[in-house]
Amino acid sequence: NQLFVVSMDDGKIHRIDMSTGSVLQSHDPFTPDSSAPGEVAPLAERILAVAYNEAENRVYYSVWANDAANTGIPNTIRSVELDAAGNMLTATDSLEITLPGLNPGGFSMPLSDMEFNAGGNVLIVGETGFHSTNMMNMHHQARMLRFNGGTGAWTQDAALPPGNTSLGRLCRPPLLMARAP
Repeated sequence: NQLFVVSMDDGKIHRIDMSTGSVLQSHDPFTPDSSAPGEVAPLAERILAVAYNEAENRVYYSVWANDAANTGIPNTIRSVELDAAGNMLTATDSLEITLPGLNPGGFSMPLSDMEFNAGGNVLIVGETGFHSTNMMNMHHQARMLRFNGGTGAWTQDAALPPGNTSLGRLCRPPLLMARAP
């Protein structure tokens, strides 16, 4: 009966009570927000996607650190454990995956979608092509990737999911949905 949402304004994950709409908890995994209201958190502090892994009782989230502007900082996936009441245990926040670079530029695009299989041991992720300096969409530079494993031990699946070409690019952005209990 809770929902996990991310805010690009403040770079936080918020836990919301679905019946009241009240914010129950907020987690800022980076430096405290210093941007004015309505401004987007800086690269490397932008959280874009969020997904709940029921098998691990962890909330996974993507960190947008790079795009076609090529900052040299890799995009990542992190996670935080929940206690029995659904509270985020912020001390358990950990790096799970560093996204591989696109060919030939070496950078990856922001991760906008994540979904786990029922067993929690397969993670499908989808990027969205973007250039933050020019504020331009670059859909043909986005990929869908598959990872196998679990907390602290994810490996990229070498087989490309449907919709990818041999370069790992999509013809259009993936449409994946994520839910949290």
